[in-house]
Amino acid sequence: MGESPKPKSRLSHVARLAGVSRATASRALRGEGRVAPETVERVRRAAESIGYWPDPYAKSLRTGEGHKLLAVIVDPVTQLGHSGGSDVSHQFWFRAFFQLWTEMSARDVTVVMATIDNQKLLATLPISTVLITSTVHPRPLVNREMGDVPVFVLGVPKDDDDSRIKGYIRFDDRNHTVKVLDHLWERGADNIAVAYRPYQGDHAVDTISEYRRWCDEKGQAPVIIEDLEGPEELTAKVTEALDSGCDAFFSYLPESRTVFDAIVQSGKSMPDDIMLVAHAEGVLEASRTPSVTTLSMRGQEVVLDMIDPLMLAMNNEIDDQEFVTVYAKLVQRESTDRPVIR
Repeated sequence: MGESPKPKSRLSHVARLAGVSRATASRALRGEGRVAPETVERVRRAAESIGYWPDPYAKSLRTGEGHKLLAVIVDPVTQLGHSGGSDVSHQFWFRAFFQLWTEMSARDVTVVMATIDNQKLLATLPISTVLITSTVHPRPLVNREMGDVPVFVLGVPKDDDDSRIKGYIRFDDRNHTVKVLDHLWERGADNIAVAYRPYQGDHAVDTISEYRRWCDEKGQAPVIIEDLEGPEELTAKVTEALDSGCDAFFSYLPESRTVFDAIVQSGKSMPDDIMLVAHAEGVLEASRTPSVTTLSMRGQEVVLDMIDPLMLAMNNEIDDQEFVTVYAKLVQRESTDRPVIR
């Protein structure tokens, strides 16, 4: 009679009753993050109605009474830990990894990293959750020696996915692409080209698919420039597109710098002759032209959207698959003598 009842009800039930996501319900009950007061009250009422309160093990993660390990498995293309070079994808992933380490450290979670080839080294550690950050397909599988740990994936579901995958963090590449194309169209572009690398996986597939659909809707012939052999070949393809009448470009990640240089070398001016949207700010941060619009998706912001689902997975509070969608925004750059991103 004197024993406290065990918290049999799960956080997912609370979230459903309150009409919010599990991540929002978790933040509301912890009193952390930016949650509207009325939402906090609704979540708490829902929790009380089914006799739920946060698992004491979850509390230990926040107070330092317990410790967990998050394993990050990367592929050679993503290069999460590489900060050098002008390739914006390297800069993006380096910043994302640093932010992930910072956020998890604050929650007494240690982040350990391995590549596809040496992930077996992680099997000797008490891993709590695995995050696969891979932009290629097929994505790396988690070694079975690590047991049935919950897995999160940066990407979209695939038919051959590991059964241990508990959630997906996805970039809304289709939405991003439409934003870019509509932006250029509204500014007067009627012959838009897209430059990308085919091996960029789901990002490239979704971007090109949406681009083709958009072109068909607008009655425009798609101009797709594949970066297959490096800057010299890409420059030649961009020059050919310029000569054929292209008046705008959407450059995908690393290609942006080469496309920008090719436009400058052609003698055409921006935005009078040519318009350009780059997929990320970092690759053009040294440019001093106000005519370049960027599609901003910062590694730090992406990581902040990951934290709550990852913590829920570590606490075994995810019943079904969790889907986190990350959106980008268009930013009109101003002329500057300093880098846009620091």
